[in-house]
Amino acid sequence: MALIKTNRDLRIDFFRGLALWWIFTDHIPADWLGNLSIRNFALCDATEIFVLLAGYAGGLAYGGTMRSQGWLYAGADVIRRAWTLYIAHIFLFVIFAAQVGLSAAALDRADYLDEIHLDVLGEAPYRALFEALTLHFQPAYLNILPLYVAILVMFAFALPLLRWPWILAGLSLGLYMAARLFSLNLPSWTGGGWFFNPLTWQLLFMMGAILAFAPGEAPRRHVRWIDAIAGLVMLFGLVMQWGVWVHPEWISWMPEKAVRVLMSVDKGGLHPFRLVSILALTWLCTRLVPPHARWVQSRIAAPFVMAGQHSLPVFCAGIFLAFLGRLATEVNDGFWVQTGVNTGGAVALWSVGAIAAWYANKGKAKRPAPAQAASAQAEAPVVIRAALVAGFVLLACGAQAATPAPPCPPPLEADAEAPPLPHLSAAMKPGGAVDILAVGAGPDASTLKDAPLIKPATSPAAAPGFFFQLSHALANGVRGLRASVTVHGGRGLSAPAQLDIIRAALAQHHYQLVLWQTGTLDAVQDDPPEEFYQALADGADAAALAGADLVLVEPQYSRFLEANANLSPYLAAMQAAGAAPDTLVFQRYTLMHDWEDAGLIDLEHAALTDRPAVAARLHACLAAELARALLAGAAAAR
Repeated sequence: MALIKTNRDLRIDFFRGLALWWIFTDHIPADWLGNLSIRNFALCDATEIFVLLAGYAGGLAYGGTMRSQGWLYAGADVIRRAWTLYIAHIFLFVIFAAQVGLSAAALDRADYLDEIHLDVLGEAPYRALFEALTLHFQPAYLNILPLYVAILVMFAFALPLLRWPWILAGLSLGLYMAARLFSLNLPSWTGGGWFFNPLTWQLLFMMGAILAFAPGEAPRRHVRWIDAIAGLVMLFGLVMQWGVWVHPEWISWMPEKAVRVLMSVDKGGLHPFRLVSILALTWLCTRLVPPHARWVQSRIAAPFVMAGQHSLPVFCAGIFLAFLGRLATEVNDGFWVQTGVNTGGAVALWSVGAIAAWYANKGKAKRPAPAQAASAQAEAPVVIRAALVAGFVLLACGAQAATPAPPCPPPLEADAEAPPLPHLSAAMKPGGAVDILAVGAGPDASTLKDAPLIKPATSPAAAPGFFFQLSHALANGVRGLRASVTVHGGRGLSAPAQLDIIRAALAQHHYQLVLWQTGTLDAVQDDPPEEFYQALADGADAAALAGADLVLVEPQYSRFLEANANLSPYLAAMQAAGAAPDTLVFQRYTLMHDWEDAGLIDLEHAALTDRPAVAARLHACLAAELARALLAGAAAAR
């Protein structure tokens, strides 16, 4: 505890350090410790905790400066802190882009660049660097610090209003409501605004600042009622996380208005459900953890407290280490490998916090006695050795060899009640012809008739999708059937943008079937699930008016995507939209998840030399399963 400042509320430091740890584990795909983070038990996660506690710390520090030296000095300190965070963000951007780019090149994994949105660095490097400097370009992993910078700039001008907390709260709430009602956001290079909207998230920060500067008296009446309400809010989050999102078919049983409300829960805009969830969690924590709780001062809590007191370097190190952890667990995500990654990451993050604390305390203490000096001199090498050990653990985990992927699994059993596909059924007969429109993958406007089976590609990202093999898979089920699959791209577009492609294609040609692969970008960008659901419903209407059946294809499963995007609302929206007539949901996400869990097809863990073959088997199996579902739907319509 020698490096820890104890003349402060250690609860704030502990929970901020815990949030930093969760950010690290949540960014490692398939990490078993990630299952214990708060995002699995509530409608909020480490981001809400981090922003709320940042506001609380800001209210204490800069509010105190304003009381003693006035607003000008306090505001200048806030701007200086924002500038420090901006420099840290740019430094982290350069380091992280180099880390991901080198890994993608060395491992032949171009999909790394696609998933983290760094592919534009190769397409337009100078423009991308300029947009990154202006915070208009924020790749995945790198959108929390820009949010913090923007909020601090707003806070610098709002500081005087801390003296009138109700006015500040009202203005902050008004800005939050206006931003949500009128879709206000700061502009981004890729369109759609910032992933974390500062105009909405500022409310959580300001609430934390107000609680610190003007806490007021704790309510004495109706405390038990508040406890009960907070408990019910947390219970609602549990039901959503462990019920609705795990069983998206429940959505189809609910009234449409309820579905729209559930689909509207977004993270980027700080949905009211998420706001209420973090406030309920805060209330329960203050009730259960008193200000001077002994366990917060214990040795077990010390690493989290130290990390929370030096959050900026620990956060930056956590982002870098999380990607190293991903590389290791992609080779082998067994229990001992994950344990090594988590242990090495914990030691490394603690080491960064300890070094930052040492530098912060350097020169402030009295000159130690000779014996104490010798102990202090030995302390730095210990920290350095700990960091080196952590690095070696991560490298050792990543160096373990993976076993080749097993053969393709047999086809699944036919569905008991396949939704009827009447337009496909009318065309699908021996010697007949079927025109299929596919949107969401592959090159733009390329027509493949009787496409050959997939050929090995240089990387999984370069391999053609399973849409290209569908004609052969259908022909195996219907003798003499000629299937033409026209792929109209749409990869890298959100559902509303893909809907425009579908409408334009249906206006130019008559198709019996539309295959719509969507949801990945919407989830990564945290687009409102309600808008996603509405786009799918409009697509079903457009297909019906054009005399075509619609198949909604779920996003592909990957551990990285699962760790960095909440797909559950979007999968639920697909199930709800799939209840429309002449519409089928192809559960690609579930299939790939089950195959990986069973060790049957695991592209992410395949050796580099085996990945083209594993990708070929994966696409062949998906094409076979999709063809089986289409044949079942055509049979159900007869």
